[in-house]
Amino acid sequence: MALIHKIMSVTVLLLLAWMSVGIVMYRTSSNKLNDVFEESTELFRIPLSPSEEIEACRANNRKLSPNFWKKVNLRKEKIPEEINEMMSAMVVQSDFIEVEDCDIHILYAKPASSNRSISVLLLHGQSYNSETWNTLGTLRNLAAFGYYTVAVDLPGFGRSAAINDLDRGQFLTEVITALDLKKPVIVSPSMSGAFSLKYLLNNSDKMAGFVPVAPVSMSIIDDSPCSIDDDDVLQDEDCQRIMHYLKKKPRLNCIKVPSLIVWGERDRGTNSAKLCQLPNGQGAEIPEGKHSAYLSNPNLWHKLLYNFLNIVDETFACR
Repeated sequence: MALIHKIMSVTVLLLLAWMSVGIVMYRTSSNKLNDVFEESTELFRIPLSPSEEIEACRANNRKLSPNFWKKVNLRKEKIPEEINEMMSAMVVQSDFIEVEDCDIHILYAKPASSNRSISVLLLHGQSYNSETWNTLGTLRNLAAFGYYTVAVDLPGFGRSAAINDLDRGQFLTEVITALDLKKPVIVSPSMSGAFSLKYLLNNSDKMAGFVPVAPVSMSIIDDSPCSIDDDDVLQDEDCQRIMHYLKKKPRLNCIKVPSLIVWGERDRGTNSAKLCQLPNGQGAEIPEGKHSAYLSNPNLWHKLLYNFLNIVDETFACR
C-alpha cells in the first residue's frame, strides 16, 4: 500500500508540474499572438491626420505616429486677436540667479494664470542678449500664450558676469535647476548652440522641445550617443529645400525631442540641414530672412512659436 501511495503522489506531482508548464506556455503564446495581432492591426490601421492624432492623444493618450512632427502644420493657426490684446498687459521683470558663484542676469514674464505644463528658456546669439527678446516682444508674446518664459544673459554677455573654465552644457543644466524650469523648451540662436547642443545630447529626455535658429558649434553633435541610423528621415518641404547642403548625415536618431528648426532664406546651410535629421523635427524657413531670422519677420516667428508650443504642450503625454 505504501508503494501505491508513493506512486500516486509522484503521479499527482508530475501532473501538477505538467499543468503549470502548460499554463505558462499558453500565456506566453497568447501574449505573442496578442502582440502579432496588435502589430498587424497597426499595419492596416487608417493613418490619422495630425489634427486627428492630437485629438486621439487628448482623448486616450494614444502615441503619436513616427512622422507626426514632420507632417503637422506649424503655420496653420493664427494667433488669436484676444491674445494679441493680452500681450501689452504682460510684465517683463529683471532678476539675477547665482550659477557657479557668479551673478547671471535674467528677464522673465509670467502669465496671470495658466494650465500649461511646459516652460520656455530663451538663449541668444553673439551680438545680442536677453533684452533682444524683450525688444522683439517674444517674452510678452509667450507669456500671453500662457507660458512661463525666461531669457538669460549668457556668461560675459549683457549684465551677466563671465565664468572662467566654463562648461557650457553644465552651465545650462545649472540655470534650468536654479530657475526650477519644468519640461523646458529651449530656444537657441546662433552662438548659443555651444550651450544648447551639449545639453541636447545629454538631456533631451528632460526637454519638452527644442527651437534651434541656425546654431553654430555643430561639431558638438559629432559626439552623439546615438547608434548609426541607416533609415532615411522623412523631410518636410522646407528641409527638403536644403538637403543638398548635407554631406554627411549626423547620428541623431535617438534624440526624440520635438524640434522646430528655423533658418533664414538668405542663411541656408549645412547646420540647419543637419538638424533636419532630428526624427521629430520640422524645418521653418523665414522668407528673406538673414542669420537672425526671427528679427526678419517677428510676426511669422511668433506664429511659429505659438503653433509649436501649443502642440508640444497638448501632446507631451503621448511622446
